[in-house]
Amino acid sequence: MEWRNRDWKWVTGILIGIIILLVASIFAKNTGIEVNFSIISSAVSIALALVAIFFAFKQDSDNRRGNDNLE
Repeated sequence: MEWRNRDWKWVTGILIGIIILLVASIFAKNTGIEVNFSIISSAVSIALALVAIFFAFKQDSDNRRGNDNLE
């Protein structure tokens, strides 16, 4: 079986989710459930921001390639 980009994206997403849950459980040992949800939501927001930045760079490179082909 050969790994495709889709497979790597799924594995990366699952590993990021596991890391987020582990970090949240480490920091939330002596605190309430509200702090745990706050930590998880902050980590998810950071992960989504990184994904948005990646897509922006990918779109920019696609647009530049299209402009070069058009010229």
